[in-house]
Amino acid sequence: MAYGIAHNIIETDHVAMVKHPADKRCVVVYDDNGKQFKLIRFLSELITTNNLQPFDFGELQFSKKKVKNHEFQKKERNSPCYCGSGKKFKKCCISKEYVNGDHVDIVAKLTNIEEIID
Repeated sequence: MAYGIAHNIIETDHVAMVKHPADKRCVVVYDDNGKQFKLIRFLSELITTNNLQPFDFGELQFSKKKVKNHEFQKKERNSPCYCGSGKKFKKCCISKEYVNGDHVDIVAKLTNIEEIID
C-alpha cells in the first residue's frame, strides 16, 4: 500500500484512487469543468473547508446506477432505429433510454493517521 502524509494543505489539485499502484500513470483527459470531476470538486471543497480529512475515507463501494443514455433518440415505434442497425425502433433500442452507469459510494470512517503508520 502506498500512502503519503501531507501537511498544511492549501489547495487540492488532484486525487488518484486506483486498485493497482501502476495505474497511477494512466492519464485520461477531460475538460476541467466536466461532470467527471464533480466528485473531485466536492471532495476538494470538503477538505479545504476542514469538513473532511483525507484519511476519513473508510472504503469505496462500487455499484451500477441507471443513468440517462445521451445517445438515445425517441422515434416512432415502427420507424428505423437511430443506431443504424436496420431494425425497427421497437425491436432494437426502444428500451435503452436509460443504461447502467458506474456509481461509487464513499463510505466514511474516521481514522487516526498514527494508527495507520504504526
